[in-house]
This record gives sequence, C-alpha cells and structure tokens, in this order.
Amino acid sequence: MKYHTFPEVLRLIRKANGWSVRVAAVKMKISPSSLQRYENGEVQPTLPVLYRIADAVDIDMGILTGTRRFPIPTNEDPPIHHQHG
Repeated sequence: MKYHTFPEVLRLIRKANGWSVRVAAVKMKISPSSLQRYENGEVQPTLPVLYRIADAVDIDMGILTGTRRFPIPTNEDPPIHHQHG
C-alpha cells in the first residue's frame, strides 16, 4: 500500500465525497483557490485552517499533518482478502 501526502489525502477525501473544489472549500471555510493550492502542494495551511479541514471532512488531525500515517488503498494494490473461520 502507498502512503499519501497531505495534498493527496486532501484530494482523495474531496473526491470520495463527490465534492467539487468550490463545494469542498465552502465546507472547509476556505477559498477555492486556497484549496487548489493545498491540493497542488504549493502551500501548507496554517494550524487553524488544518483544524477546519479536519472538522469538515471528519478526519483525524494527525492524518492531515502527517504525524499519523495510514495506508489508503489505490487501484494498483491487490485486493484485500479476508479469511473466515
């Protein structure tokens, strides 16, 4: 599994919710241009903005800041098979 950066996680979460940049920005209480710059890795948000983003997408703050990593499956990963029994 691949570990994702803040910009990748932000984009994956937005797309998973079916939000356009404009809709996500409104939910996160930031401008659409700021969201695009975060997703493109051009700038890093301030701590108050990170809290707003984490709250808007209901995700652990550590995941957004990179202090707590978790793998997000990608299309390139083999399917996960659970064993029963």
